[in-house]
Amino acid sequence: MTMQPEITFIPLKNAVASDVVTELDLILRITVPEIKTTKERLPLNLGLVIDRSGSMEGKKIEYARKAASYAVNQLLSTDRISVTIYDDQIQVIVPSTLANNKEYILNKIKSITARSMTALYDGWLEGATQVSKFNEPERLNRVILLSDGLANVGETNPDAIATNVNGLSKHGVSTTTMGIGDDFNEDLMQGIALSGDGNYYYIQDPEQLPNIFENELQGIIATVGQKVSIGIKTLAEVRLVDVFNDLDKTQYGNYKLPNLIAGNTFDLVLRLKVPTMTQSMTLADFRLAYDDMETKLRKVSHAQLQLPVVTSAELATYPENEEVKAKVLQLNVTRAKDEAIASLDRGDINDTRQRLYQMKEDIMSAPLCYSMPEEMEEVDDLLEDLEVGNQKSMRKKASYQNYQKRRNRQ
Repeated sequence: MTMQPEITFIPLKNAVASDVVTELDLILRITVPEIKTTKERLPLNLGLVIDRSGSMEGKKIEYARKAASYAVNQLLSTDRISVTIYDDQIQVIVPSTLANNKEYILNKIKSITARSMTALYDGWLEGATQVSKFNEPERLNRVILLSDGLANVGETNPDAIATNVNGLSKHGVSTTTMGIGDDFNEDLMQGIALSGDGNYYYIQDPEQLPNIFENELQGIIATVGQKVSIGIKTLAEVRLVDVFNDLDKTQYGNYKLPNLIAGNTFDLVLRLKVPTMTQSMTLADFRLAYDDMETKLRKVSHAQLQLPVVTSAELATYPENEEVKAKVLQLNVTRAKDEAIASLDRGDINDTRQRLYQMKEDIMSAPLCYSMPEEMEEVDDLLEDLEVGNQKSMRKKASYQNYQKRRNRQ
């Protein structure tokens, strides 16, 4: 039986003031318990879609074959697998089939070679078609799209592509994207993953591919909830000032969250403005909703935030939670990186450089806490790329770092 995710609150200070307005930073932590059961996992329905354009020649195509072969070797005989390859033409080398003849599938994968241009959307569409043919409620259905280049043949409009990917995700087929090297369109690949309720990976070195595939497969297998959202309703004249994760919203105004993975946590970091209060009362109600992968039902749970009320003089003596401070700073740094990316896109290298150095100053001036050395190392890495003229790499790294931080993938 699937265990319910647990919601806990970690406030900057464990109280609000009775006599002044309180600006309250808060972590809402969603914890998905480990599943301890002997029940066999849900069967998978995977569609591998592999770029075989000319730029994949050499190590990229070699490691793509290794990664795909790794994925096949992890499958059970009850799982389904299809393999679609694409350049300017689309070829289904393994139509969707049960993974009970792995030697045949592996031999097909070994035959993949690089050739021509990049019909990315058409490749995805055929891979999605293969998965959709066997889109059964008892399976975990996902397309994994791998590319190192731009969509330059067929449908190339990012909005049109994202719309179609999102439409498929609403029917239970999600999409993960993997971009290799520095020549793919990171905005497109990340947008596809977000629209497709899957994951996005920036792969700097092809040798990372087998490990990335391992992480992705383990995550799919451990998925307990999809189409996850959280609604925030403030009460008692409390105002929601900010959600630092900068997440997309559903059509109902709720925040879209990543899939619920067994053993994982997700931190939503927000700021509330709390008016003066004479007594403790509920400040906000949080509504977590998701599609349960075991029961196939929409599950909804609520959690209410309530804190003690003390005078402002007393509140000043309360310790501040270092983890909350670190999370707020970390997500503010992601916003600063967005601004640096925008400057880079305008061709303003000096402004990009200044923004990165300002990030370093902000990090150094912050109180010492657990995540800051990692943040500093990331900014230094971006500066190094900028100074040697490797702007493509810098942009992809900054964008990927932000994607990971906002979705708690570190």
